[in-house]
Parts: sequence; structure tokens; C-alpha cells
Amino acid sequence: MKKNSWTELRPNLDLDEKVVAEEILLLRLAVLREMVGISQKVLSDKLGTTQPNVSQIERSGDMKVSTLVRYVHALGARLEINAVIDNQSLSLFDDEFDSSQLI
Repeated sequence: MKKNSWTELRPNLDLDEKVVAEEILLLRLAVLREMVGISQKVLSDKLGTTQPNVSQIERSGDMKVSTLVRYVHALGARLEINAVIDNQSLSLFDDEFDSSQLI
């Protein structure tokens, strides 16, 4: 039996692309936390919140950049957001800079 790749199968599926994009983000947050090797409880302590709130952040399909920055910083990482047009990348956000200068 021939196995098809996801790239071959996806165009034939009736998928809501927004939902797919949200699910990928959610998965990535949890995977990132697991890569660092900490639990939701430990992360919640670092964020000064509760474990259920961390779970809610990881399940949220639409969050503020400031929430994402706090989450990523608590994992010991930094956040970059780039726009890519015709294989050219433009940095829209890099939290290495002072975020108080942002409008």
C-alpha cells in the first residue's frame, strides 16, 4: 500500500486553514514547553499564575503578543516575529529590543 505524504493529501482535504494554523500554534507552545523540560505547574510559578491559566494559554487560538512574550520568556527564550514575502524576511518584532518603545 502506497503511503502519501501530508503535502499530497492536504489539498484534497476540506480544512479550515485558520483552525489548522491555530492548532499548529497551540501544539508548538506545548512542544516548546516540553522541550525545555518543565511542567505547566512549574511554568505557572514562573509566570506568577496558575496551572489552569497556562493550560488556557496553550489552548488559546488568539492571544496577545505580550502574553506570548511572557510565556516564551518564562521558558528562557525570546520571541521574534517575521513577515516573509517572496523569500525575503522582514523583522516585525524582536523582543531583544525594549518593548516599551513599541506603539
